[in-house]
Amino acid sequence: MVGFVDSVQQCDKSIESDPALIIHDNFYRVAPDVTGLDKDKLLPVLSSSDCFRFCLVRNPFRRIFSAWQSKWLLKEPLQIGSYTQFPFLNLPIDNYLAIQIAFEEFLEHLFEYEYPQFMDVHVTPQFNLLRPDLISFSVVSHIENLIDLSIKLTDHLNADYLNPFLNITNDSLLPFSEIFISNRSIDLIRKMYADDFIHFGYSLDVPFSTEPLSQGLFDLAIKSIHMLRGRHQRIGEMRTAFHKDIVNHQDQLNLQNKTIIGLRDQLAISTATILHVKEELISLTRLLLSGFHIDTLNPQFENSRSVTKEFELEEILGQLRFEMHKHNLIITEQQLQINDYLKTNQQLHDEFVRAEAQLDLLKQLMFEPGKFGNI
Repeated sequence: MVGFVDSVQQCDKSIESDPALIIHDNFYRVAPDVTGLDKDKLLPVLSSSDCFRFCLVRNPFRRIFSAWQSKWLLKEPLQIGSYTQFPFLNLPIDNYLAIQIAFEEFLEHLFEYEYPQFMDVHVTPQFNLLRPDLISFSVVSHIENLIDLSIKLTDHLNADYLNPFLNITNDSLLPFSEIFISNRSIDLIRKMYADDFIHFGYSLDVPFSTEPLSQGLFDLAIKSIHMLRGRHQRIGEMRTAFHKDIVNHQDQLNLQNKTIIGLRDQLAISTATILHVKEELISLTRLLLSGFHIDTLNPQFENSRSVTKEFELEEILGQLRFEMHKHNLIITEQQLQINDYLKTNQQLHDEFVRAEAQLDLLKQLMFEPGKFGNI
């Protein structure tokens, strides 16, 4: 991962709203040989004794509180789409008790509607994601204490390597505190994340916060949360509007292209018709010049099948010239229609490009400095 940090940060294709999260939808772009491996390549890595396999886990209490805060409390645009109709998302949060209740209601929602088949990886038990029952890890390390992992990585890779865990942080606007965890929340977390507690060696007791949360810092955090909620709401609205514009322009372009195809088909028929008329005209002209008796003509000129006089031939030629002129007019009109549709197509394409540019600008606005809580 360390060798790909710069490449990930330079990616401009992410739809995440936080620069720290763009790895989620870009890592596979810059490291296709590391992520997204097919089964044949993955199985040896997961089973070979020559591979050093390690994973990081987090205290279930802290992890679910952080997940709730960074995704649902802050109303992350990409996260809350399927949750907007549930009351827990819009509970008051302006004091300690309100935060405690809001978090508890979120857990109640998970327990009632998702447990044990969680819809989101951020709240899925780590045991289900890592499957230590199937994969033999060389080291399972607590993210709260990485000394053992660092030592074993040093032994495996030798001392000359860049340790990616020296400055690891996972800060949130609201630091974890036991005052936000009700007795009901404790029961729900212990039940839903029982496998994490059992297999990863975490205590069932709620961890204590390392530093007390002052009222001033709490008030500042709540103010920041409201500001970020407003920003996220606006980002979500803009993203939705831009995507609707893009889809609408694409639909119009598709319709215009179908119309142009139809007109071109009609143009091909008209062109074939006028070529046939020209052939009739040439044939009759040759007959006229040669003085031969005409006994066979195009069916549309049935009444002239036995014409022998020059003036009658001239009349037929005049009719053919009229037909050719008429079809020339039709072709000209169809070509003008095609040109009009092509012009409209170009205008729609320009609007499409502008909408995409606005979406790119929105992404840049989303990537303003600042990390507001991650899992």
